[in-house]
Amino acid sequence: PVFAEGVSQGNASAGFTVDDPLYAANQWNMQRIWASRAWQMVYQQALFPPPGQITVAVLDTGIDTTQPDFAGRLLPGYNYVGSNNPPMRDGFGHGTHVAGIIAAGLNDGIGVAGIAPYALIAPYRVLDDNGGGTIANVATGIVSATVDGARIINMSLTTSSASQTLQDAVEFAASKGALLFGAAGNADAGTVYWPAAYPEVVAVAALDF
Repeated sequence: PVFAEGVSQGNASAGFTVDDPLYAANQWNMQRIWASRAWQMVYQQALFPPPGQITVAVLDTGIDTTQPDFAGRLLPGYNYVGSNNPPMRDGFGHGTHVAGIIAAGLNDGIGVAGIAPYALIAPYRVLDDNGGGTIANVATGIVSATVDGARIINMSLTTSSASQTLQDAVEFAASKGALLFGAAGNADAGTVYWPAAYPEVVAVAALDF
């Protein structure tokens, strides 16, 4: 089985205001990495050109398609959960949470701020309403996201066992130039779980909280 991972002051840069209402009190992680300084350099001071609309595939529990923080930047993706593949949804909330960290709108007065507020999000629902799923669906999602042109594939999910099927999918995506990210795991087990444990995947762990 595969499970979702990672569900767990003030503006860091003088002269750059973040008006997203949940930023100051809740997004300690963005403040720790000085995200507002990066936004200031790109969007206010024009020290670097703004990034293009890179597609980020989020393999997770789906996404709330009505969330205004993603307005105009949400791609169809695909729902692999259920025999009839119903329209995209997120009955667990994890996929929407993760997508918000990645690409929620910046200074739109709504919710949180995303680290890459102009990225396009392609949701691939590979986990169910309980946050669980199958290796087969995750592997299929990786391949589909790659074929669909995602430049970045985010997998905030883990499995405790290696799988040839999953490894093949990861290697395929990497061979096509996709950059893959995976959660190291929430178990504090002193080891990195899969798919983050594969050498082609950047393993992400928490620093605090």
